[in-house]
Amino acid sequence: MNSPTQLLSLFSPPQDHLKGITGAVCGFSAEKVFVEAMLECFSGKAGMERARIGRRYLSMFLDPHAQPLYGIPGLYCHHPEAIKWEDGKVKLMHAKAALLGFGHDLNKNPTYFRLIISTGNWTREAVNNSINLVWHCDHDCENSDRRGETGRDVREAAKFFDKLKSYYFLCKAGPVDELLKYILLDNRIRGPKRKTRFISTLTTSDRGIKNTGIFMRNSLGAQVFKKMSNFASRRNTIICGSGFFEKAEKTTKGPPAIISGILAGLKEVLPTDSHKFLVINPGNSGAVGKWIKECWTDEFVWVLPQPEHPHGVNSSLHAKYIFIGNSKNGKLDSREPISGGVLYLGSGNLSKQGFALAPGCNGNIEAGIVIDNIENFQARSLAEALGFSSENTFSDSDISEGGGDEAPFSKNICQAPPILLCTLNKEELSWDWSDSNGNWSRIKIGGIDISPQQTRIPDYKLPSGHKGEIELQAVLGGKHHKWSIPVLTPEGNFSPLCQTITSGAELIDILESFPAIAYEEDDFDEDGGEAPFFPDPPAPAPTGGAISADLRQQLNRYPLHLATTLVESLASKNQHIGNQEMFEWIESLRRSLIRDLSPELKKELISLGKKHFAVLKNTKGFAPPHPTPEYEHVIVEILADWQAKISVEAA
Repeated sequence: MNSPTQLLSLFSPPQDHLKGITGAVCGFSAEKVFVEAMLECFSGKAGMERARIGRRYLSMFLDPHAQPLYGIPGLYCHHPEAIKWEDGKVKLMHAKAALLGFGHDLNKNPTYFRLIISTGNWTREAVNNSINLVWHCDHDCENSDRRGETGRDVREAAKFFDKLKSYYFLCKAGPVDELLKYILLDNRIRGPKRKTRFISTLTTSDRGIKNTGIFMRNSLGAQVFKKMSNFASRRNTIICGSGFFEKAEKTTKGPPAIISGILAGLKEVLPTDSHKFLVINPGNSGAVGKWIKECWTDEFVWVLPQPEHPHGVNSSLHAKYIFIGNSKNGKLDSREPISGGVLYLGSGNLSKQGFALAPGCNGNIEAGIVIDNIENFQARSLAEALGFSSENTFSDSDISEGGGDEAPFSKNICQAPPILLCTLNKEELSWDWSDSNGNWSRIKIGGIDISPQQTRIPDYKLPSGHKGEIELQAVLGGKHHKWSIPVLTPEGNFSPLCQTITSGAELIDILESFPAIAYEEDDFDEDGGEAPFFPDPPAPAPTGGAISADLRQQLNRYPLHLATTLVESLASKNQHIGNQEMFEWIESLRRSLIRDLSPELKKELISLGKKHFAVLKNTKGFAPPHPTPEYEHVIVEILADWQAKISVEAA
């Protein structure tokens, strides 16, 4: 069962010595607050610290009808390429998956991968007020069995994202391209095709899948039937759950084609007299609700369990799944074991659009997983895990035929900007036009008017607090559009947020906050239940609350006191910095003491003499226990920079 802390914790490095390097995430929708927390878990850094670093941590692909997310440091949200969606043959980008890369060194390729499949969107609503499921697998290139199924799942997910990105503008895609290329080329990330559990409507790993009835060969349904038939011998129980179904049609009689099709697709493993359970939202069951009300008799063979959150939260069903297995007498209210279980869970609702069709033929882009060998589950525990009551059921009087398949947020595809990103090299802002058809007018970038032929602005400085983005405005067809577009360095990172450090207390605050991990999980509330996810936006990283007001005044007033405190603070940090954190610590020193430190503070500190700070280079108790050449060099670099400020002023 999906819960706030469980889902977010999956974005955290799985081992203490690993760091989040880069990853790709897709979803029907996402919420800024949730994604901010996701990035904090993945990077181990709060938003302002990520903005100061400028690293591109995650790439995100949302449904083309959903507004891209702006103002989240470390996130690159790709714009849809309208021509790939406008014919309507691809209805929605409905897949909900994340492929994450972790490693020891931020400057090297990941060595540890995690694949996450969710039935819910990346929002608070999905984890607070809905019943959803989440699954993940890990593949450690240094320890995992190369022949195992985890490597194959990661590889198939990389193929999926590689095809997904062709539906979006990818100008300087950067880290996401590097991640996918590395996975697809690394021989340690393989595994036999027969062990592939990951499925999607963009990739098909199984051969021999054919169009079956309403199910197209690359639909989720056709792939689920093939895998379940391969995995399972005869089973006597099926449980289907879905938050949405297609809209009811007045002229249709009998069971919806999707329900009949599921039973037909599994006829090799599921006898006609199998025990059948259907988990639905009674007020949003569409064609299924119409069928239930019309055909309800004492002989109606489907049991209708009520959706139920295991923590007692009043929630609606949003999960999508099919489970087959062997139960004793078809009873799910006992402690009898369920054997031979096989489970599909994923993004595809049990509707034609989500489960039977495919992109190019009025279907969605979907993804999921098919897991076998689910053994020794008590019947009650299985019901709890799948989000329904083992005791309470619906009757026809509880059901309405309202609702239908999930609808896009807007009828219109979001307009991509004519400039996807800018590059800031020294003080020159430059860009390429992604749409130079000449129909754009009243174009402004960073508040400056530009012409459709213009490609650069010399002598440009980003506004304070920019977070690696700049505002772009333009008019097309009489309609005004506004975006925030990334500003990258020549190396392909976000332009870092440079906030001049003008006081001693501010300098100590920043150094003491390393490493800036701002998100902490609370697994349970005081009553022992699941804690609600973020009733308010996450708090900012700590800003030196441990420093008393008197000490802060002294640091700002007396340079010698600041120098002493600075050396003591750096020496203390150095004693606890391990090899895995050394690179980030060096970069933090370079940012704080060279790039962002005001000339006035540099002058005050160096005027006291280099000897106060030289002890940090390699003196025992002041330098790290095993100082690296890179660390010693940055201390020399800092002192040389401070001295240069004095020399320039003297000249």
